[in-house]
Amino acid sequence: MRIKLLLACFFYFTSCLVFGQESPYKKIADSLEKRLPFAKNDTAKVKLLNAASMNFAYTFDNEKSFRYASEALALARRLKWKKGMAHAYKHIGLSYEIQSDQKTANEYVLKAFNVALET
Repeated sequence: MRIKLLLACFFYFTSCLVFGQESPYKKIADSLEKRLPFAKNDTAKVKLLNAASMNFAYTFDNEKSFRYASEALALARRLKWKKGMAHAYKHIGLSYEIQSDQKTANEYVLKAFNVALET
Protein backbone atom coordinates (compact mmCIF):
# COMPACT_ATOMS: atom_id res chain seq x y z
CA MET A 1 0.00 0.00 0.00
CA ARG A 2 2.80 2.37 0.93
CA ILE A 3 4.67 1.68 -2.33
CA LYS A 4 1.52 2.34 -4.37
CA LEU A 5 1.03 5.68 -2.61
CA LEU A 6 4.66 6.66 -3.22
CA LEU A 7 4.40 5.68 -6.89
CA ALA A 8 1.16 7.62 -7.29
CA CYS A 9 2.77 10.72 -5.71
CA PHE A 10 5.85 10.31 -7.89
CA PHE A 11 3.83 10.13 -11.12
CA TYR A 12 1.59 13.03 -10.05
CA PHE A 13 4.51 15.37 -9.33
CA THR A 14 6.40 14.24 -12.43
CA SER A 15 3.39 15.04 -14.61
CA CYS A 16 3.07 18.45 -12.94
CA LEU A 17 6.68 19.20 -13.83
CA VAL A 18 6.28 18.06 -17.43
CA PHE A 19 2.98 19.82 -18.13
CA GLY A 20 3.86 22.89 -16.12
CA GLN A 21 6.81 23.78 -18.33
CA GLU A 22 6.53 26.54 -20.83
CA SER A 23 6.43 25.47 -24.45
CA PRO A 24 9.67 26.04 -26.39
CA TYR A 25 7.51 27.55 -29.13
CA LYS A 26 6.29 30.19 -26.67
CA LYS A 27 9.85 31.23 -25.89
CA ILE A 28 10.70 31.45 -29.58
CA ALA A 29 7.49 33.36 -30.34
CA ASP A 30 8.15 35.85 -27.56
CA SER A 31 11.72 36.33 -28.75
CA LEU A 32 10.57 36.96 -32.33
CA GLU A 33 7.88 39.35 -31.11
CA LYS A 34 10.49 41.44 -29.28
CA ARG A 35 12.52 41.80 -32.49
CA LEU A 36 9.59 43.03 -34.61
CA PRO A 37 9.66 46.74 -33.62
CA PHE A 38 13.29 47.00 -34.73
CA ALA A 39 12.88 45.27 -38.10
CA LYS A 40 12.90 47.28 -41.32
CA ASN A 41 9.98 46.90 -43.71
CA ASP A 42 11.70 44.44 -46.03
CA THR A 43 11.63 40.73 -46.79
CA ALA A 44 13.45 39.99 -43.52
CA LYS A 45 10.51 41.48 -41.60
CA VAL A 46 8.07 39.38 -43.63
CA LYS A 47 10.09 36.29 -42.64
CA LEU A 48 10.08 37.42 -39.01
CA LEU A 49 6.31 38.01 -39.04
CA ASN A 50 5.68 34.63 -40.64
CA ALA A 51 7.93 32.88 -38.11
CA ALA A 52 6.16 34.64 -35.23
CA SER A 53 2.80 33.64 -36.69
CA MET A 54 3.82 29.99 -36.97
CA ASN A 55 5.23 29.82 -33.44
CA PHE A 56 2.19 31.53 -31.90
CA ALA A 57 -0.01 29.01 -33.74
CA TYR A 58 1.93 26.20 -32.05
CA THR A 59 1.25 27.82 -28.66
CA PHE A 60 -2.46 28.07 -29.55
CA ASP A 61 -2.38 31.88 -29.35
CA ASN A 62 -4.45 32.12 -32.48
CA GLU A 63 -5.12 35.85 -32.17
CA LYS A 64 -1.43 36.74 -32.40
CA SER A 65 -0.81 34.09 -35.02
CA PHE A 66 -3.52 35.52 -37.27
CA ARG A 67 -2.44 39.12 -36.67
CA TYR A 68 1.21 38.48 -37.56
CA ALA A 69 0.28 36.42 -40.62
CA SER A 70 -1.98 39.25 -41.81
CA GLU A 71 0.79 41.80 -41.27
CA ALA A 72 3.21 39.56 -43.17
CA LEU A 73 0.75 39.27 -46.04
CA ALA A 74 0.22 43.04 -46.22
CA LEU A 75 3.95 43.76 -46.21
CA ALA A 76 4.72 41.00 -48.72
CA ARG A 77 2.07 42.43 -51.04
CA ARG A 78 3.59 45.92 -50.76
CA LEU A 79 6.98 44.44 -51.55
CA LYS A 80 5.48 42.25 -54.31
CA TRP A 81 7.29 39.27 -52.75
CA LYS A 82 5.40 36.12 -53.76
CA LYS A 83 7.27 33.70 -51.50
CA GLY A 84 6.42 35.79 -48.42
CA MET A 85 2.81 36.02 -49.56
CA ALA A 86 2.58 32.24 -49.97
CA HIS A 87 3.85 31.64 -46.44
CA ALA A 88 1.51 34.27 -45.01
CA TYR A 89 -1.50 32.71 -46.77
CA LYS A 90 -0.45 29.32 -45.38
CA HIS A 91 -0.28 30.70 -41.83
CA ILE A 92 -3.64 32.44 -42.17
CA GLY A 93 -5.04 29.09 -43.30
CA LEU A 94 -3.52 27.46 -40.23
CA SER A 95 -5.22 30.07 -38.03
CA TYR A 96 -8.59 29.25 -39.57
CA GLU A 97 -7.89 25.53 -39.16
CA ILE A 98 -7.21 26.05 -35.45
CA GLN A 99 -10.61 27.78 -35.26
CA SER A 100 -12.11 24.68 -36.98
CA ASP A 101 -13.15 26.72 -40.02
CA GLN A 102 -12.02 24.14 -42.57
CA LYS A 103 -13.64 25.80 -45.58
CA THR A 104 -11.82 29.12 -45.08
CA ALA A 105 -8.62 27.30 -44.10
CA ASN A 106 -8.70 25.35 -47.35
CA GLU A 107 -9.28 28.55 -49.34
CA TYR A 108 -6.18 30.17 -47.84
CA VAL A 109 -4.05 27.06 -48.26
CA LEU A 110 -5.13 26.92 -51.91
CA LYS A 111 -4.18 30.60 -52.28
CA ALA A 112 -0.79 29.78 -50.75
CA PHE A 113 -0.34 26.92 -53.19
CA ASN A 114 -1.27 29.03 -56.22
CA VAL A 115 1.01 31.90 -55.21
CA ALA A 116 3.84 29.44 -54.55
CA LEU A 117 3.41 28.06 -58.07
CA GLU A 118 3.94 31.57 -59.44
CA THR A 119 7.38 31.85 -57.86
